[in-house]
Amino acid sequence: MTSELKVDKITPASGTNTQIGESGDTITIPSGATLANAGSVTGLPASSISSGTIATARLGSGTASSSTFLRGDQTYAEPGGGGLIPITTVAFSSGTELVINNCFSATYLNYMMIISLLVPQSDASLNYRFNVGGTVDSTSNYRYTLAGTQNSSSGTTSQSNGTTDEGRLFYDIDADSEAGASGVFYIHNPFGGFQRKQIHGNTMLQKGTASNTTQYQVASDYHNSSVKNFTGINLFSSGATNWRAGSTSGGYGRVSIFGIVNS
Repeated sequence: MTSELKVDKITPASGTNTQIGESGDTITIPSGATLANAGSVTGLPASSISSGTIATARLGSGTASSSTFLRGDQTYAEPGGGGLIPITTVAFSSGTELVINNCFSATYLNYMMIISLLVPQSDASLNYRFNVGGTVDSTSNYRYTLAGTQNSSSGTTSQSNGTTDEGRLFYDIDADSEAGASGVFYIHNPFGGFQRKQIHGNTMLQKGTASNTTQYQVASDYHNSSVKNFTGINLFSSGATNWRAGSTSGGYGRVSIFGIVNS
């Protein structure tokens, strides 16, 4: 037997508590109906939420984004100083140049770049230029110096001898398929409002021959009389040498760039 009760208000016969139904009953709110709450709801377990998602604004204060996390005090915040935020990972093709656009912005002042097991098709160095929106800056405002030690204990250097139209990251990479050049670089202020941009890092490679393991300390900078807000970087070989094609999933011949939080 079904019946329908139409009322405008239900109040307790005495006291302040009102019960609808008995234990085990199912109370149905039909589709399209709105259950408005001006007070508070208690005793509702989270397991009762069986569909949909809860808006991030309901979980905590602050701004929820890909670069923030929800702290224990229910506040969205960026990771602590030095946290790395992945920006892009790309692989070298079999051409002479890899262009990485839109990897620098006002979001971060400093960046980390990791190059893994890069191999040229004939012995070559890896140079770079900054770009703005894909337009490369090839002005003579770059300088670089690389100083290293080979496993034979002899020293090796490469430097620009003044300003030049390109910077350098690796020197004289061996083309043997079992060789490779890897390095970690810090890029300072590529987009920020300052005239000088700096790159420094530590690399290792097979220099000239596959048996000649060599380590380099790398320092390079760009300086212009006016501020440049660079948004990308071009990585290219010396002497128009082609690179062996890399793989983002295989971990070789690839470049990863990270933003450094609060640096």
